[in-house]
Amino acid sequence: MTYHIRLALFCLAFFGPCLSEERRLLAQPPNSPLAEPLRLTGQIVDAQGKPIADAEVRLMAPKVFHSLPHISFGSVTAQTDAAGEFAIQVPADDRRFIQSYYCNAMLLVRAANCELHTTTFHLTRCLVDAPLSIKLRPATLLPIHVVDTSGTPLADVTVRPAKIGEDFLPVEEVAGTQAITDAAGTANFAELPSVQLERVYLMGQRIGQQCVTLTKTSVGLTAVALDTQTRRGRLSAQAVELHPLPSFVDVTLQFISSVDDARSAYTWSNSQVDSHGNFTIEHIGAGVVTVRSQLPEQMPYTFATSVTYSGLQLTNEEYQLELVPATRVQGRIIDADSGEGLPGIHISNSDVGGRPCVTDDDGTFFFWDGPGQVSYYPSHPLGIYSLDAAFYLTPQQMPEGGLLQLEPVQLKRMTPAVARVVDSAGKPLAGVEIQCRMKTERFSGSTSLWSDNNGQFRFFGIPSGKTVSLAARAIVTPPQSAESLAIGTLRPVSLQLSDESQPELILESIPTAYFTGTVLDRSGKPIANAVVVVRQAIVSQEEASGGMDRSPEPLFRDDIVTTDPQGRYQTPRTTDFNQDVSVSIRATGYETFNSGWTKHRPSGGDSAQIELGEYTLLTEPANVISRVTVHDAQTRALLPKSRVVFLGAKSGLVRQELATGEVAALELKQSPQVIAAWAEGYQPQFRRIEKFEPDSEGSYHVAFELGHKLTPDHMAAAYDLEQMRSAARALLAPIPEPLFGASYHQLIAYYSCVSFTQPSQLVERIKLMKLAGVDLNILQAVVPILVRLPPEEIQRILPLVNNQIKVFLFTSMVDRASTKPQREELLGEALIAARQLGGDDQLMAYANLSCTMLKHGMLDSAREVIGEAWDGHAEIREIVSQGQRLESNSRKQGIARYFAPPLALLHRDEAFKLIELTAYTNEIEWLKYKAIAFIAGAGQADWQADFKRVGSPVLSGIGIKQYCDEVGFKNLELGLELLNYLPDAPFKTEFCLHLADKCAAAPQQKAELAAQCLPYLRLKREPGEVHPSQTAADACAKVAAWDPLLAEQFAFESLWLCEEDSTILPFNLVGELAMRLADYDVDLARQLIAPCFDDWSWLFGESDYSVIYAHNQPLRAAACIDPLWCQELTVALLDDQLATQPSRKLTTLQAVIDCWSERAQRHSPR
Repeated sequence: MTYHIRLALFCLAFFGPCLSEERRLLAQPPNSPLAEPLRLTGQIVDAQGKPIADAEVRLMAPKVFHSLPHISFGSVTAQTDAAGEFAIQVPADDRRFIQSYYCNAMLLVRAANCELHTTTFHLTRCLVDAPLSIKLRPATLLPIHVVDTSGTPLADVTVRPAKIGEDFLPVEEVAGTQAITDAAGTANFAELPSVQLERVYLMGQRIGQQCVTLTKTSVGLTAVALDTQTRRGRLSAQAVELHPLPSFVDVTLQFISSVDDARSAYTWSNSQVDSHGNFTIEHIGAGVVTVRSQLPEQMPYTFATSVTYSGLQLTNEEYQLELVPATRVQGRIIDADSGEGLPGIHISNSDVGGRPCVTDDDGTFFFWDGPGQVSYYPSHPLGIYSLDAAFYLTPQQMPEGGLLQLEPVQLKRMTPAVARVVDSAGKPLAGVEIQCRMKTERFSGSTSLWSDNNGQFRFFGIPSGKTVSLAARAIVTPPQSAESLAIGTLRPVSLQLSDESQPELILESIPTAYFTGTVLDRSGKPIANAVVVVRQAIVSQEEASGGMDRSPEPLFRDDIVTTDPQGRYQTPRTTDFNQDVSVSIRATGYETFNSGWTKHRPSGGDSAQIELGEYTLLTEPANVISRVTVHDAQTRALLPKSRVVFLGAKSGLVRQELATGEVAALELKQSPQVIAAWAEGYQPQFRRIEKFEPDSEGSYHVAFELGHKLTPDHMAAAYDLEQMRSAARALLAPIPEPLFGASYHQLIAYYSCVSFTQPSQLVERIKLMKLAGVDLNILQAVVPILVRLPPEEIQRILPLVNNQIKVFLFTSMVDRASTKPQREELLGEALIAARQLGGDDQLMAYANLSCTMLKHGMLDSAREVIGEAWDGHAEIREIVSQGQRLESNSRKQGIARYFAPPLALLHRDEAFKLIELTAYTNEIEWLKYKAIAFIAGAGQADWQADFKRVGSPVLSGIGIKQYCDEVGFKNLELGLELLNYLPDAPFKTEFCLHLADKCAAAPQQKAELAAQCLPYLRLKREPGEVHPSQTAADACAKVAAWDPLLAEQFAFESLWLCEEDSTILPFNLVGELAMRLADYDVDLARQLIAPCFDDWSWLFGESDYSVIYAHNQPLRAAACIDPLWCQELTVALLDDQLATQPSRKLTTLQAVIDCWSERAQRHSPR
C-alpha cells in the first residue's frame, strides 16, 4: 500500500486543484458536452425495496489518486424526497469537478438506520440522464476500540471511516459519520458496514491525524494508534541571479509519514513556515517522512524530487528541506483541426510544488520545474479533447535564461459519433455500462461508457479514426416483473469510428452462473462469517507482457458474500463467469487468503454452479508487548547508544534506538524472525526466533547480553553447481518447448532457462531457427543470456549470429580468459566484427570494446579503438561542430551514454560537448562525471580541472557507479582521492567496497577502507542508488574475508536499514536481503523468508503483474539458500497455483534458474 501512497504523493504534487473552465467553454452550443452541467439522478431504497426519504446523497469531486484520501476537492449534496428520489446538478464551470485526467468521482449515501453506502465511477457517468438505483443495507451497532501501541485505551479520539471495500473516503467528507471514543477507548457507530470497513481515521490532541487499518480481535474491531512525535525543521533556498529569494511565509507544507507499510498506516500533519524558514511538524510518525505543498503560482522555485521519493533528511534532530531554482516551462495546446488554442486543458507535469496548471483562453500554459527531466501530459477532464500518447511528453530542448519554450501540442476532439444500445426487440436500454476497448499509441485499454434514457451513448476521450471494440452485459429487471434477466452482446462489435458512425449494440439473453466454495481452518474445521470476494482480472495494457499483466477487481462490487456455519458461501449470479477468477478471503483471527487464478465451467444440477473447492486459512500470528533490554554481559548494566531490530517476512520490521539505555516496550508479532542488538563498542548479537515465550508471570521480556567474547560462526550457503543444474533440469522438464511463434516473453524466459540447463540445446535451437528462416533479431534481446554460455558453445553460435552480437560474445569471453594472449586474440576477433558494422551499431561496439580493454589494463588499445571510431564517423564530429541538440526521437541520443564518456580519453572537450548535445536533459551531468571517471581511471593527472569545469560541488554517484560496473576501479591511491569528491550518501559505501574488493591491498587495509564507510549507509538514498540494506548485506561475505568482526557489523546494519515493502513486489526487500545474506549466513537468511512459504497468498494480492513473478524474491532467496528446498517449493507453486498458466510458469522458472545461473557466474574462475 505504501508504494501507492508514495506514488500518490509524487503524482498529487503534480496535480493540484485545477482552475475552472474558461468563458469560451461556456459559450459552446447546448448540445456540446463542453457546456453541459454534470447531473446525477436516482432513487434510494431499503433492503425491501421501499423508498427512503431524507437520505443524504453526496457527490464528491474527482480525485487524481485515491491513496491520499485526506485530500478532498469538495462536494455537492442533495436530499431524497418522499419517493426516495434525488437529483444533483453541478455547473459546467465548477472548478472542483474539473480535475486532471483521472476523473473518478464518488457517491456517498447516508440514511437513518442504514449502512453508509459508497460507490465510485467515472465522471462522464454524470453526463448521462439515466437514473441510478441504490439499495441500502440495514445498519447494526458497531463498536471500534482505539488503543495505543502498549494496549492502553485512548479517550477523546475522533474516529471516521477511511476505507470501505475498495473505496477511499476523504476525511473532510465523512465528518457527519464520526464518533468519539469514551473513557474505555470505544467509539460506537450505528451506520458503518462492519464487514467492508477496513481503515479508519483517528484524530486527537495526543495522537494528531492518522489513518490506520483495523484488526479484528476477540473484543471486536480494534484500531491501534501510531506513536507520534514533534519534530522541527528548516526550509532553505538557493540564491541565483535569475530569481530573488522566495518568501517562506507563503509556503504551507503537508507532511506524510508512512509508519507501517504492512498495515497501510500513516500520519499526516500540516505546518506553516515562518519568515526564517523554520517549521514545526506536530504528531508525525517515525517512518519515512515525505512532503507535499502548494507553492505560490508565481514562485520560481520548487522542491527536489527526493522529497517525494526518499523523504526528508534528519540532521541534528531537524528535518532539512530545500527550495531549488526552477525553470519556467511554457507551451500551448491547440486543436488538431483548427489550430486554435484550447482553454481548460489540464497539464499534469513534473513540478513537485503542487501547483495547478491549466491552459488559458489562448491555450497557453506554464509550470515551474526543477533540475532534471521535464515531463508533462495534457488532457481534458471529460475526454472532450485527447492526446494519442501513452506516455508523458519529455521535451529535450535546453532552457535559455530560465525559460523552456515548448512546441505547440495538438489534441484531437472526441468523435461526434453516437451509438445506441437496444434489447432484442429494438427497445432502447438506459443506464447500461458499455466496455469500449481501444489502442492508444502502444497499448490497448478499456474505458466505460453509459447509455442515456434513449439508449444512446457517446465516445468520450476517443477521436474519429480509432478502431474500437464494444461489449455490454447487464442484469436487468423488466417492468412488472419480479425476475431479473441477464442480457448482453453475444460477441464484441468492432468498427473504425467516423464522424457519421451510428453503431448499434443489440443485447440478447445470455447465461449466468454463481460461485460456491468452502472455507476451512488448518484443522479442517469450517470458518463461519468469513468475507469472500471473488475477483476478476482487469487487463489495462494488453500488449505489455503478452497481456498477462492484470489488476484484480471485485466481480460483485456491491454485494457482500459471507460463509455460513458450515463454511460454505454462494455468490450472486453474474454474466462474467467465463474468465480467470481469484478468491480473496478475510476472517477474524486469520491471515488474509488469496487464491491463484483459475477458470472453471458451470456444473451442478442447474448447470450454473461453479464450485471453487476448499480454501484453508492460516491463523493470524498474535501480537505481544515485550520489554526489550540491552545490557553488558559482565556488569549487567543497561547499555546506552544501543539499537535493537526485529525482522521477518510476516512479523514485519520493528526497530528501536535506546539512546540512554532505557527499557523499551515493543509490540512484536509471534512469527519466525531474526532479532539482533548492537551497542557502541560491542559486537552485535543475532538470534533466530520461532515465537516469543512468556515468563512465569505471563510477561514477555527480550534481553540481549553484549560483551561475550564470541568467535563469529557463520555458515555460507553451499555452492554445488551440479545440484543447481540438476534441480533446474527437473523443473524445466515438464515444460513444453515453446513454438517459434510463441510470445516474446515466453521465448526469452525459455532461452534463459535452457542456457543454464542445456546450453547445447539452446545452440541447436538457434540453428533450427536459422534453417527455418525465423527472424533472429530476437537474439538481440538475449545477448545477456548468450554470454552466460560456456566458451565452447559460444564458439558454435558465432557463425549463426550477426556482427553486433559477435562483439558482445567475444568481449564476454575476454572476461573469462585466463591469459593475456587469449584476451588479445579474442579482442582482435571482436574488433574485426566491429569493423564490419556501421553507424550507431559500430559506435556502440567500439564503446563496448574500449571498456573491456580498459578493464584488463589495455589503455593504449582502448585509445586506438576510440580514435578509430572518432575518425571514421564524420556524423559524430558534425554534431559537435554544428552545436545543435538532436531531436528527442533521434537514435544518436543513445550514443551519449556509451560512446561519449570513453571518447574523453582522447578528446575531452568534444566528449563533453557530445554529451550536452545528445544526452537526455536529466542525464547530462552524471554522464559528464562518467567521462571524468574515464579520464581519472586512465591515470591522467589533470582530471580535477575537468571536475571543476562541470561545476557541481560533488560527483554524481550514478556516473561513477556506471564506470565501476563497466570498467572497474583498481587504483587505490586514485580511488581514495576520488572518494573525497563523492557526496556523503549510500553510494559512497558502494564505492568504498568496490575499491576494497578490486584493489591490490592487504586484508587489513581493505578492512579499514570498508570500516570508514559504515556511517554513510544511514544517509538519505537518492534515485538510482542501491538500497543501503542490500549494500550492507552484499558486503558481508567479502568483508568477512578481511575482518570477521567487521562483517558482523555490516550484517547488523543490513537488518537495521531494511524497510517495509514499498513496491508492488511482495516481500521485496526482505527477500533481497535474504538472497544476499545467503553467502554469509545461510541460517539467518532462511529464517527471514521461511514464513513466506506457509501459503502463496502474497503472490496473488493486489496486483497480478509479470514483474511479481519475474522478481519473486522469496523464491529466489530460497534458490540461493538451498536448491533442493527451492525445487520443492517451485514444484508446489507450479502444480497447485499456476497449473493453467504456462506463461507464468516460465516466468517463475526464469526467476529461479537465473538466480542459479548468476551464482554460477560469480563462482566461475576468471
